[in-house]
This record gives sequence, structure tokens and C-alpha cells, in this order.
Amino acid sequence: MKKIISLFSVIFLLSSGSVAAQKSSKQKSQPKVQTSQKGDPKAEKWIKENIENLYNNFDDRPMTQEQYMQKQLVFFTQKYFDFKSDAASLKYGRDGITMEKFSTKWSKDYPMKDAQSDEIFLFGNLDSDTIAVSDIRFLKKVDNTLWYSLFIKDTKSDHQLHKKVLLIPFENSFRIDEVRNTQ
Repeated sequence: MKKIISLFSVIFLLSSGSVAAQKSSKQKSQPKVQTSQKGDPKAEKWIKENIENLYNNFDDRPMTQEQYMQKQLVFFTQKYFDFKSDAASLKYGRDGITMEKFSTKWSKDYPMKDAQSDEIFLFGNLDSDTIAVSDIRFLKKVDNTLWYSLFIKDTKSDHQLHKKVLLIPFENSFRIDEVRNTQ
């Protein structure tokens, strides 16, 4: 009886070993999926410095549309700037843009869910004093783009928003290509 149990144990161990060997060889032939990605420290530094700079050093003297656009394009991609401009026109009834035109133009590139809200703007229409960016967290990398989560706080009123931003590498720097509220 002991010999039969031993024989079954040996057969079991041998069969387990061949199954493990088969699994191991299959794993070696398949590409590895990277489950833990890390963000880019340069991107995180860029987010903090540039979002705070956008608000804290905003020159509210009258400027032409061209001057305003050039200032915004330091922070945003041209495509996202155009999307934000169209969204503002839609929200405030300017430039004859309708929801239908807006959706046709942008629905392939950006979510339409809250296009008429302040969701697409970093800090909305608040009269902010000094902005502080905190708790910047890397979420994921898709191709060469980086998603981050962050908090933007008006230090005077303590009003705080939780945002997600999509960064795109641009000429040894970055640009924001999408902004979303988080719930």
C-alpha cells in the first residue's frame, strides 16, 4: 500500500512538474504586461509649476485674442485650446455655435458629458486669489501620453477641485490635452 501511495505521489509530482514547465514556457513566449508604471518626475514638476503659474501670475490687463491664445498655448495643446474656446462659446452663446455643431466637431476627440459645464476648465469661472496644486498622482500611461490626478485649491477661499489631466510630451516639455473633474 505504501508503494502504491508512493507511486501515485511520484506520478502526481511528475505531472505537476510538466504542467508547470508548460506554463513556464508559455509565459516566456508571451510579452510581459507591465502592471506597475511610474509617472515622470519632470511631468509632475511641470504640472505643479505651470498650473500655479497660469493662475497666480495671470496678467489681467487687456490683451488681444492672439496674445491670450499664445499665453494659453504654453499650457494647452492647440486642439484642446480650440475645444475649450468652442465650449466657452457654446456656454455663453457666442460665435453661433450650437450643441449639434459642437458635438459633431468634438465628440470623437473629447467626452461630451459635461461640455457645457466648467469641467473642461482647470478651475472654472471662480474669482481665484492664489492657486495651489497638490497631491499629484500618476494614473496611467497610454502610448506616450500621461494621465495624472491632482487637486487645485484656491488658498483664500479654500475651494478645492479634484481634476484629472492628460499630458502630451511637447518639445522637451508637456502640454495639457484634456481636463476632467473627478467625482
